[in-house]
Amino acid sequence: MISFLLVMTEQDVIRVKRITPEMAALYTDDKWSYHVYNAADYNRALVFAGAPYELMGWDMTMAYEDEDLAGLRKDDPSQYTIVFVDDNTDPMRYLSGGIYPDELIIKPYDDGDLKRAISTGARRRGGDTKGPIRGGRIRVFNGECEEELDIEEAESIEARNRRLYIRAGCREYSFRYSLDELIKLLPEHFVRCHRSYVINSRYLDHVDNENNLLIMCNGDMVPISRAYQKEVVSL
Repeated sequence: MISFLLVMTEQDVIRVKRITPEMAALYTDDKWSYHVYNAADYNRALVFAGAPYELMGWDMTMAYEDEDLAGLRKDDPSQYTIVFVDDNTDPMRYLSGGIYPDELIIKPYDDGDLKRAISTGARRRGGDTKGPIRGGRIRVFNGECEEELDIEEAESIEARNRRLYIRAGCREYSFRYSLDELIKLLPEHFVRCHRSYVINSRYLDHVDNENNLLIMCNGDMVPISRAYQKEVVSL
């Protein structure tokens, strides 16, 4: 499920909802959910309590606090953010304070502008192959910004707090996806050993059968659950 936060006028929401399915279908099979707020029903508490959001559309020409948008960007910089402005909008509002939009749309705009922005966001979230892995690389968040990581560098992958976390060397990277779906896209030497864990068997040191643990070359200990013991037997 891909969550799209829309803080904008009802007219703009209608345009976004009309265009999004066409663009999203090119890049992802995921379903999309919309969290919509306009000037009449904007509620800061609800906005921050929602999602987490993969994409955001935010109209800075309306009477919303810039700090709210900056706060959401700070919470998760990997969100693809489309900011709507007009000729009267001070550029310093979105070029400072931690907002830094991924896409800027100047009002009035045409459908081509909106299609380009949503298409780019959908491609970033889904990938051209309708999955997060493209050409053996995966887009991840390194704690400061997004980057592409060679999937073969992943030593283990853990699902926690509604995200997937890749362990690669001394670094940890995160992204949003389902572990059940990701394992279908990974090479055969990636093995599911637990509901929340997948390991790259090329980085496996040994199996601790007594304690039901996989001991990785870097010293990490990954649990083995009963449901996945058969997958581990061949290691």
